[in-house]
Amino acid sequence: MQLLEWLHEEIRNDFEHFIPKTLLASSDDCLRASETCLRLTIALLTKSNNVTPYGIGDLQTKLHSASISVAALQASLNDA
Repeated sequence: MQLLEWLHEEIRNDFEHFIPKTLLASSDDCLRASETCLRLTIALLTKSNNVTPYGIGDLQTKLHSASISVAALQASLNDA
């Protein structure tokens, strides 16, 4: 949850409201935040029973593919 709060408060708000300044965010933090958002999105869409299942298979496939891409980026950063 702290990671989502950081993503919202420190990153999103600065870009949304564009406060001119130098903004540095580590790639690792951004990738972890992306992974967390993807996991939550998948869980909410597939386990909450609040989404009509019509067409959800395609969305699940795309979200799963995005999760794999984020994991690969994290692995490549850790190896570097």
